[in-house]
Amino acid sequence: MPGLVRCCKSRLILRGIKLDMGACMKLTMLKLALCLSCACGNSASSPATDASPDATSSKCDQPLEISSKEELIAAMVGEQIQVAEPYLDAPLSISQDLVITGSFTLTPNDLPLAESCGGPCDGKRRFFVGPEAPSFHGSQKAIAGVRCDASVTIGTRVFCDAVTFDNTRVRVRNLIVFSTETERVAVIEIVPNCSAECGEGELWCASMETCFSITQDSSTYCRFCLGNRRSECACESPDALEEIADDESCSYAVSGDVICGGTCTRGVCGNSADPFCDGS
Repeated sequence: MPGLVRCCKSRLILRGIKLDMGACMKLTMLKLALCLSCACGNSASSPATDASPDATSSKCDQPLEISSKEELIAAMVGEQIQVAEPYLDAPLSISQDLVITGSFTLTPNDLPLAESCGGPCDGKRRFFVGPEAPSFHGSQKAIAGVRCDASVTIGTRVFCDAVTFDNTRVRVRNLIVFSTETERVAVIEIVPNCSAECGEGELWCASMETCFSITQDSSTYCRFCLGNRRSECACESPDALEEIADDESCSYAVSGDVICGGTCTRGVCGNSADPFCDGS
């Protein structure tokens, strides 16, 4: 029985089908399903995996051992490349833990050029890391064993141009970001490992097992963790648990220079007068 199985509050939820506790226990005994977010019959949470062959396990259950500079580079550039900007609303994927043994320093010259940035770009991969060169969406905490040795300002953003990894454990994203209205930069975002706790101004994203910062953009978690539309996130609280009241003012970006404004109606920021802002 493939797919995500969850057993919560004495009920099994499987692809939208609810079964009673008796059915839940039978399936559990047959090893066809395992509880993922809460344990059946008690309040403690315990992650587990589906016993079926095609079950998708958490990336955090699959750390990758890194013992050379070449292995580290391969792991970084092997991740799916994604565009990360304040006006986008797709979930941002992330790697498993990279368990680094040894000390390695990387610069843009060590990494292969990004093949395409989707616009003007020199292809060199810089780094987002910690408070020295933070992304606008990810954790901005310092990471033990990771040091930004040199930084560079490109347009409106600060990037690391040399990063040292010293016997540490991290995760990464492979991104394209805007440094100006038209110029793009390829960047490797260095992210705290799976066991790191969220800091102030950060929210835990259970589906990715990582933290998102809401200090620069309160809708970051709503868009990049949950994948909700920009117009919906503009009418939700930063944790996406509460809708802003109808007729309250709202706004969201649809490009680097177009900001949509309107009022919230049933959880959506609307502005029918502008075609760019019609439920984006």
